[in-house]
Amino acid sequence: MKFKFSFLLAGFFLLTTPRLFAGSFKILGPRATGTGGAFVAVAEGSLASYWNPAALAFDPGFRVGLPASGNLEATGGILNSAKKISDSASSISKLQVAQKEGKAVGLNDLKTFSEALVSLKEMEGAGKGLQADVSGGANARVGRWSVTVNNFVSVGVDPIIDVSGIYLGSATVAAAGSSVFNTLPFRALSSENLAGIDLSVIAASTAAPSGFEAESASLASSVQSLADGAGVKLGNLSSKQIANALINLASAQGVSPGEIRDAVRQIGEAMPLLLGLISGKTFRENNSNLTIRGVSLTEISVGHGREISEFGAPDFLRGLAVGANIKYILAQTAYSRQYFLREGDETKLDGLSSVINENTRQSSALALDLGVLWRRDDILFKPRAGFVGKNINSPKFAMPTAAVSDGYSDYTLDSQWRFGVAVKPLNFWLVACDADITTNKTEISGYDSRNISVGSELNIVNRKAFNMALRAGLVQNLAFSGSPLTYTAGMGLNLLGFNMDMAGAMSADKVAVGDNLEMPSRAMASLSLSFNF
Repeated sequence: MKFKFSFLLAGFFLLTTPRLFAGSFKILGPRATGTGGAFVAVAEGSLASYWNPAALAFDPGFRVGLPASGNLEATGGILNSAKKISDSASSISKLQVAQKEGKAVGLNDLKTFSEALVSLKEMEGAGKGLQADVSGGANARVGRWSVTVNNFVSVGVDPIIDVSGIYLGSATVAAAGSSVFNTLPFRALSSENLAGIDLSVIAASTAAPSGFEAESASLASSVQSLADGAGVKLGNLSSKQIANALINLASAQGVSPGEIRDAVRQIGEAMPLLLGLISGKTFRENNSNLTIRGVSLTEISVGHGREISEFGAPDFLRGLAVGANIKYILAQTAYSRQYFLREGDETKLDGLSSVINENTRQSSALALDLGVLWRRDDILFKPRAGFVGKNINSPKFAMPTAAVSDGYSDYTLDSQWRFGVAVKPLNFWLVACDADITTNKTEISGYDSRNISVGSELNIVNRKAFNMALRAGLVQNLAFSGSPLTYTAGMGLNLLGFNMDMAGAMSADKVAVGDNLEMPSRAMASLSLSFNF
């Protein structure tokens, strides 16, 4: 049994490698992060071309920025369920050994196994998983032109639950389960016989335990169900005798009466679920797994924007601009799987290069962004309205061999469309709102993204040589029911053209990631240094 809770967290640390996945509209830069991602109509500074290339038509000058952003999100209570399964790993390993060698298991092992089945069932369904993003790069603007190099690294850790069967009796299976990477060099072609769990060999008295009459009767019913449905062996003993022995053994091992009663109750509650899963499959044949899909996208972009009045447009279109980014995108995709319940062989060191080659792949494509921005700084409230389409040609990238074998033929960077408005009620106060027009895929199957963002920026010191801005905002995903509201905040300092901006965000709800340890289900952080002349 190799699955560990640390493997889930390792999905986050995969962000340090160039082999990860993307899908939702990425919020780049701390000024945008601080205002909740409401920046399409604002689109100023070195990141103007990323948010809306039409903004290059305004405020010409020389600007250079180095942004970095990160985002972590756990959806559908995935971490809570995964931690419970991780806590059950030791007992599941004992059941695997007992099934292989024809041995017995204890009351606590049956209890924790029952808890793992319940947690596994909780993880079933779309929209549950982990997603993480890191982005950063270098952005330069000269007049109405921009040249940028940005990298967007994303990972999705997606649970795929197999509820087709978990069998505890004797069986013939492949001699080795799937490896971590599920690649052909590590699949055994031979088979072996499993003796099946045999509760009759339990080393404990079968006499009725005093004070546990009701628990013994309930446990006897569960034991009989395991024998009839899951193939567990009872030998010449009755289910009542086995139940007595399990309780007596737990008592001898120092398990408290309250813990014994709780264990019997939990086993009984999980029994209908277990019997519903049984179909002759053993642990090694169960396909419940964490699938990791990722991509690293390096975008090299050239952008340009113009006001249409320069082309002889009528006066009522004054303040309207259009722009475009032409991008070369280098993508490196990655794919691997980690099974929950299988018992696998150790990966051989001399096969690691084969694993890497089969689980990452590099390809490239051209993409196009288009933007429209209406901006009038000469009228009341200085209104703005913007519209941007990113990757409108929907470029595709190759997936690794292992992903293709599992039905993921390619990774499509779907087009994304976003609309935004902004006003300045006062010269030092900005209010903005953005909304995704398209529903965008994320790194988690079934968890789509269509965000609405609102934010505000207040320049508490508003001088040309020195400026200090405070920012706050809200983000809500409208595409997935139960998605938490995320709160954002940030600040920026500008001294003689040198800017330092920072921002952070977190959701109100929290998830458990360890004993007495919780974290927000979503958190973001962003930092940038820039020069404006």
